[in-house]
Amino acid sequence: MKDKTLARWTTVFAVAGTLTAAGVVAMPSAVQEEADWPWQLGPGGRGGRHGRVMSRGNSGREGMFRRLNLTDEQRNQLREAREAQREASETEREALVEARRAFREAVGEGEESGIYGAAKTLAEAQAALAIASSGARESLLEVLTPQQKKEWEELLAEAKELREERLQLRKERRENRRQR
Repeated sequence: MKDKTLARWTTVFAVAGTLTAAGVVAMPSAVQEEADWPWQLGPGGRGGRHGRVMSRGNSGREGMFRRLNLTDEQRNQLREAREAQREASETEREALVEARRAFREAVGEGEESGIYGAAKTLAEAQAALAIASSGARESLLEVLTPQQKKEWEELLAEAKELREERLQLRKERRENRRQR
């Protein structure tokens, strides 16, 4: 009796081990076939953060600046411009935070005229911050060489294309979930 039980458990573990090994071997190729972009594969799993091309250091402002091969002088000029821009737009950022808070409160109260007024104030605060921040792009372009400006525009176009592809993928996933 003991031998039969041991034989059954050995068979169960052998089958489970074989299936697990087959799944581990087959899974990466299945994930590779499903992946639309390289960032979907990686230590974080399909769609995980750790394997993304556009993760920290590879994109965003820091990564884009890194790809421009800025000189130390250019980096210092950009840092000073960013600090000056941050200080100059501080009041606009604070006004935007307050406008958002007021808008949330107005929505919570449910009064239509209050919501319209808060929405208008919020839009004005957003516009004021956008205008105050618009000088950052000009200060960046002043620091770059013509070749770096060209590369910067290419990087911006690449980032925009990737954002649009991600949006399209999200829409497709949403549609697939609705069809289930």
